[in-house]
Amino acid sequence: MDNYERTIVADAFVQKKWKNGTNIITEGQRGNEFYFIVSGTASAMKEIKGEQVEVMKYKEGDYFGEKALIQNLPRAASIVATSDEVTTVQLDKDTFHRTLGSLEDVFKRNMEIYVKYQS
Repeated sequence: MDNYERTIVADAFVQKKWKNGTNIITEGQRGNEFYFIVSGTASAMKEIKGEQVEVMKYKEGDYFGEKALIQNLPRAASIVATSDEVTTVQLDKDTFHRTLGSLEDVFKRNMEIYVKYQS
């Protein structure tokens, strides 16, 4: 991305803070946002055979929520804040496609990590 494209994306982000134990997204719900973690940590929790299982950990700089937006699917896992405070920046679905559409192939390639957690 060039400087202009980065500026457009940065201006579109909305910041939000989450307390420890709070669901940032919930498995099964419709996906309408894409998130980057600015500070703090979070875990992806997936219901597998009736139990909540941690399938991924997220830290500053990590992102999530792209799969539901790209594939137009419900959320594949819940993302739960795991530090005292988690700060995220997020883009809504329309802004995600408008500003990051050219990066969609990169996100699709990186989705391979989720395959092993399919149930």
